[in-house]
Amino acid sequence: MPDHNPKENTMKKSFLTASAVLSASALVLTGCSGGDDEYPTESAEMLVGYGAGGANDTVARSFAAALEEPFGQSVLVVNRPGGGGTIAATEAAAAEADGYNLFMAPVAAFTSATLMQDVSYSNEDFRSIAPIAQQGYVVVTRESSEWNSLADLENAQGTVTHSSFGEGHASHLVAGEVLHKLGVDGQAVPFDSSGEAVQSVINGDTALGVIDLATALPRIESGELKALAVTGDEPPEQLADVPTVTDAGFPEADYLVTQALVVPAETPDEVVEVLSQDTEEAVQSDSYQEFLDTSYNTVPEASGEDWMAEFVPAERARYQEAYERLGIEG
Repeated sequence: MPDHNPKENTMKKSFLTASAVLSASALVLTGCSGGDDEYPTESAEMLVGYGAGGANDTVARSFAAALEEPFGQSVLVVNRPGGGGTIAATEAAAAEADGYNLFMAPVAAFTSATLMQDVSYSNEDFRSIAPIAQQGYVVVTRESSEWNSLADLENAQGTVTHSSFGEGHASHLVAGEVLHKLGVDGQAVPFDSSGEAVQSVINGDTALGVIDLATALPRIESGELKALAVTGDEPPEQLADVPTVTDAGFPEADYLVTQALVVPAETPDEVVEVLSQDTEEAVQSDSYQEFLDTSYNTVPEASGEDWMAEFVPAERARYQEAYERLGIEG
C-alpha cells in the first residue's frame, strides 16, 4: 500500500515551491544583467568631443538617429567640446559601464591629444563596439594661388602657413609631412572648426588648408578654393582629377578623420553583444548609408573591438614617429 505521510508530503511541497521561486528569481536576474530580452530599457546618451555642426557631430547625430530603431530607445547626442576630444573622453571613461553611456570617439582623442597633453584616460579604459565613419582630408589653397599641385609648393618663398585643428593633429601632419619632404618651412595655425579654417584660406590668412572633404567641397565647387590633393585611397568623383597624397609622392601624409562607437571597458559582454548587433543594423540602414554617401564618409575596415585594441595603438605610434620627424613637442 502507498505510504501516506502528511508531514513528509508537506515538506516535499515546500521544497518544490522554494525551488520554483529561486528559479524564477534567477531568470529575472539573468534578464536584468543585459540579455536581449531586457537591455535596453531606457534611453542612452552619446558623448561627442566637438561642438555642434562639425564633422564629428554630424556623424554622431546621423548614426544616433539610425541606431534608435534597432536599439528600441532614444539616443541623445551630448556635445562636450574642448581639448581635442579629451573632455568628452575623460567623462566617458568615468561613466557607468551599463550600456547607456556611449562615446563617439574620434581617433584624435587617443593619438594627438594623448601625445600633446597629460590625460587621465587611455585606450585601455574603453572597448570599441564598431568603427562608424572615416573621411579624407583635402589640401586646398586659394583659387588665385600660383600653386596647382603639391610639388609646386617647393617653390614657395618664406614660411608656408597652413590651417590645422590643433598642434600635432592629423590635419597638421598632412601639410607638415608634405612641406618637410619638400624642404619648405611650414607654420601650423590652429582653428576650432572646419568653417573657420576654410575661411582663413579664402581670406588669405593661411596659404594652405587641410580640411575635411564635406566642408571643403562646396567652396571648391564655388570657385573659392583649389584642391591640390586628397588623403585616402581615392578622391570623390567631384575631384576625380585631383591626386591622392600617396600618388603625389607623399604617402606619409595620408591621414584620415576616423570615428568609432565605444563604451567603458567594464561594460558587460552581453550588453556589448546587443550594442554590436544594433550598431551593425544601424550602419547598414538606408538612412545612414545615404548619409555616408552625401558626406563623403566610408566605414573603416577595422572591426569591432579591434578598432580600440589594435588600430588606435598602431595609429598613436605612427603619430609619435611623425612628431619626432617634424620636431613637434608634446
